[in-house]
Amino acid sequence: MANEITQVASTSIVVVADIIGGVALFYEQYSKVGIILLIIANVILLISFLKFFLSKEFRLFRNIKRPIKIINTNDNLMENEIATLKKVGFFNLSESPSSDHKNLDMIDKHSLVILGYSRNMNNFNDVIDKVENNKVPLIIYSKDELKTEHLEYLRSKYSWYSICNFPLKLLNDVFTTLSTFPSKKK
Repeated sequence: MANEITQVASTSIVVVADIIGGVALFYEQYSKVGIILLIIANVILLISFLKFFLSKEFRLFRNIKRPIKIINTNDNLMENEIATLKKVGFFNLSESPSSDHKNLDMIDKHSLVILGYSRNMNNFNDVIDKVENNKVPLIIYSKDELKTEHLEYLRSKYSWYSICNFPLKLLNDVFTTLSTFPSKKK
């Protein structure tokens, strides 16, 4: 086994030496032209990589800065969670959270809705209908499990939702949703 490893290693060294020798021979014969072509190829490769990388970074930055609408209930004000989202500094939380679900009539400019869920919500289905009509992703933040009828209605009506129960998962879901979900075409 040791002999095989030594043989493979020595063969690899010979191959690398042959490649280096070939490159050196190429540079001896075509030194100026070869070096110029190599520099041009590397510059083109670098520009292509930077264009690809920077376009992804700019898109990510634009996506994360899209506005978020927070709807809470009197039973789930989400004060600590909202403070955590603001403290991170990435997200556009310019509007104050609202417990008035009628504010969902104005979510067409928002890229994400966070719903502070409580089990005694009477208008859960209305909220889901408005979110579904506007095709906005929804994150439901609840410290309790969703009622069975609420969960069934949600599953039957809308697919772009996430349910989370912990502040760190909320932060993760907000970042992930904003960075990957496409913006609305205007």
